Amino acid sequence: MRQWCHWVLIIVLFLLLSVFTGRVLYADGPVNEPVKEPILVIETGMHTAPIAKISVDAKYRYVVTGSPDKTVRVWELRRGVPHAQPLRVLRPPIGEDQEGRIQAVAISPDGNHVACGGWTQAGDPLFNIYIFDRASGSLIYRIRDMPGPPNNLKYSPDGKFLVATTLGPHGIKIFRTGDYTLFAEDKYYEKLASRVDFDKTGRLVTSSHDGFIRLYNNNFELIEKKEAPGGNDPTQIAFTPDGSKVAVGFRDSPKIDVLSGKDLSHLFSQDIGAGNASGVCWSLDGQYLYAAKGGKFGPFFIRKWEDGGRGGWSEMPSEERSKGLKAWVQWSLTPLPDSRVLFTTNIPSFGIFNKDNRLTLYKDPETAFLGRDPDGLLVSRDSSTIKLGLERKGKSQVIFSVTGRQLDFADPEKNSSPEQLFPPISFADRLNITDWNKSHSPMINRRPLQLGPGESSFGRAISPDGDTFVLATSNNIRCYHRNGRRKWQVRVPIARAVNISRDGRYVIGALNDGTVRWYRMQDGQEVLALFFHVDKNRWVMWIPEGYFDASPGATGLIGYHLNQGKDKEGLFITLNNMFDVFYRPDIVQAKFRGEDISRLISITAQEALKNPPPKAQFTVIPPESDQKKVRVCYRITTGGGGIGEVRLFHNGKLIKSDGYYREVSRAIPETRRIASLNSRAIYDEQRDLFKLEDALIPLASASKGDLFEECQEIDTISGDNEVSVTAFNKDNTVQSYLETISFRSGVSPEEPHLYILATGVDKYKDSGVNLRYAAKDASDFYTRIVRQAATLYKPSNIHYLLITDGNASKKDILMKINELSRQIKPTDMFIFFVASHGLLIQNQYFIVTHDFDGNISPNSLVSSNEIVEFSKQIGALNQLYIFDTCHAGGVDNIVSGLYDARMSVLAKKMGLHIYASANSVQDAIDGYQGNGLFTYTLLEGLNNNAGADTNHNRYISIIELGEYSKNSTIDISKKLNHSQTPYIINFGKDNELYRLR
Repeated sequence: MRQWCHWVLIIVLFLLLSVFTGRVLYADGPVNEPVKEPILVIETGMHTAPIAKISVDAKYRYVVTGSPDKTVRVWELRRGVPHAQPLRVLRPPIGEDQEGRIQAVAISPDGNHVACGGWTQAGDPLFNIYIFDRASGSLIYRIRDMPGPPNNLKYSPDGKFLVATTLGPHGIKIFRTGDYTLFAEDKYYEKLASRVDFDKTGRLVTSSHDGFIRLYNNNFELIEKKEAPGGNDPTQIAFTPDGSKVAVGFRDSPKIDVLSGKDLSHLFSQDIGAGNASGVCWSLDGQYLYAAKGGKFGPFFIRKWEDGGRGGWSEMPSEERSKGLKAWVQWSLTPLPDSRVLFTTNIPSFGIFNKDNRLTLYKDPETAFLGRDPDGLLVSRDSSTIKLGLERKGKSQVIFSVTGRQLDFADPEKNSSPEQLFPPISFADRLNITDWNKSHSPMINRRPLQLGPGESSFGRAISPDGDTFVLATSNNIRCYHRNGRRKWQVRVPIARAVNISRDGRYVIGALNDGTVRWYRMQDGQEVLALFFHVDKNRWVMWIPEGYFDASPGATGLIGYHLNQGKDKEGLFITLNNMFDVFYRPDIVQAKFRGEDISRLISITAQEALKNPPPKAQFTVIPPESDQKKVRVCYRITTGGGGIGEVRLFHNGKLIKSDGYYREVSRAIPETRRIASLNSRAIYDEQRDLFKLEDALIPLASASKGDLFEECQEIDTISGDNEVSVTAFNKDNTVQSYLETISFRSGVSPEEPHLYILATGVDKYKDSGVNLRYAAKDASDFYTRIVRQAATLYKPSNIHYLLITDGNASKKDILMKINELSRQIKPTDMFIFFVASHGLLIQNQYFIVTHDFDGNISPNSLVSSNEIVEFSKQIGALNQLYIFDTCHAGGVDNIVSGLYDARMSVLAKKMGLHIYASANSVQDAIDGYQGNGLFTYTLLEGLNNNAGADTNHNRYISIIELGEYSKNSTIDISKKLNHSQTPYIINFGKDNELYRLR
């Protein structure tokens, strides 16, 4: 807790210093517009820094919270529902460093407008208050020329006025809400105004660090000004709803003074015991007085006095219901009906206590407490594996492997990693670092080291050779030579712990925003960042160029904020909107290995985001009907970056698109041999594709200008139908958010059919690449799936085709698919199984068919583009593609990462399920118990296997079979001393495959 308080104190001192000295914190002075470069931000659905202020509307339906994390969040409260529903994130213009930090929020009584302010200059020399439309998230007004960062905002009960105070001795300003022009002000404050409140008649009361309480009438004329007896620095103020009493809390005293609402005369006082009051309020009926205990030391609680504040008291939370809240400062208090109280903490979190002091709602933080043990960040010799705690005091330890792309729970009693992990080196010959923990002045060989104003150190590490060391501080990661001369420093949002890899390549820092970062030891350049979600399941890795790797469901946790000018809300683009181009685990691995990736990458995220995505919306929505076909129409409007590919989905499955992967530099060379395509050849192939002087356009599609409108007929299914549309920018690098509509269809239900096409190729025209188990795998798979499918489908509704070896030419495969596409309906299911060679060429995945004669030719390969096209032709909304393919050159990090990227993009684009397993030719030939290993585990999962029924409903679904097969393949391959990790990629809706007998 003290660390959080220290963090907040640093910010406040930093702001006050800037305001009082007249300095504006821009490196090169103020500019005219907010920064245009994309700013990477974390988006967990919750604030990632303390909640500075909270506000509710008059009907207590909407809650708004503001934070130094530069966001304002709108939540919905529903009686009887134990959680707050997130509705919208309001994004003001932001910048690097302090720009955009929110210190004040208020929602209008009618819930329509949200005001916010803080370190909000947006390029101006003075500060701004932003007014957002709550429903749309649009920035609709900007109040300019505030003399300091706004620290309090409050709407009058009738909604006609907004009062604002700022840091600095600038008094208060009152604005008309009709046009947000200045109505009144009081400049005569010797220090900043700390809090404001209204009574129901519109009278205003304020507290100030100058020691005075001020009372204004509803015309904002000063009618009383008095010092409260309980302390010298009143910082909290609250009217009773009827205006009869005023509660005052102090920064320098545990007293709570209660004054007359008529003339500010002293009525009585209460005491919170120790520390100070970080928040005060009254219940809506005036029967209870609440005060939150603040200060430097816990425990922290909310004290409640009965009988209008004069009676006995109780505390919230009680020890058995605390959820750890006693360890955290409660900041803002806001009354709710039925004597409930809404509170915020600096974890960040917020919640509600009811009249009986029970915690009835609590919104947990969603950012991990990384590095709270300064010696708890352990790293392997090359820093590819780290171990640290995700909770306070180093609890809930995890191990993450960068090269293994794996997050595992750690046994706190022993080293759960196969590698030796090292804590930071704390002592070396001729280098002794002391007084470094939570210190403003760490000592280096008994000499003080100068830090920045208000800066404190939290962690330290010495290099293996003893020549340099690093400090983790509240503002930076700092690297020094042994003599104390600074080598480099990197600005960070509080570094809690640091370590240096034993090979001397990287500095690793655990930061307050929930990330771990890797910096080059030689110059401090960031190489890699990793974010853990508190669910201990989702993670994202990314590099400065924007390429990333992520666990399933994690791509929405990170994104880029794009300013659109000082009078418009910011635009947020998640990594999911950039998935097709920037999901590249192989490039992330190459960067971490220290390789030059400049010729591997086609475009950076910063370059791609210069062309923002368009906006998609439906213009014609089908009504409920019993028609088999309905018409939907949609409009795509440019967001400034043009319009590229448009994708239309029905129940999650792609049914229309006009984009495809472009073979950039040349056609596939006929002379390439399959055996030559090892990982280094693939790597070199990628380098050859990209021209340094031109940015690659990875998808090609028809030009659409700045406005594109289209209609499409859709085959409906009985019941719920969901149609979605998304569009890319003109470069096809960034896509819009998915726009979705739903409607019900009254068409008669049709019996579902199952169609299976299984293909296996052992024998090729070039016998030198023949396999052993591919044809048998295909035969065994189709036999097993047909048998098990009979538990769900009528025998007459199961249709299957097996084509192997000489019958599995490219022409044969595509012909069979075309035949099937004419029979398959939306209510059916289609499964396509392939066992063969697989290739990665020119950024595409290819299936090798029987036609292969030793030379790589389009005539013998089925490409990703062709797979996408025939998946659209096949009407089934449920489709599963299984690619059990081997790679001639073996499978290392390059191959496996690129396979993952290409398969994931393929599955996401089609809106379907893909199982993909890449192994070496030797492993494929060796096989396992008469089949390829991955097919063996599929067959086991299909063998009436209750072990695959993870939800215990007696049905095995696509997702369940995939996870079972993946885990079994990993386990068996480890026993065989080789690595094989299938990729189970689920972008379609789950569907049952069979029922347990």
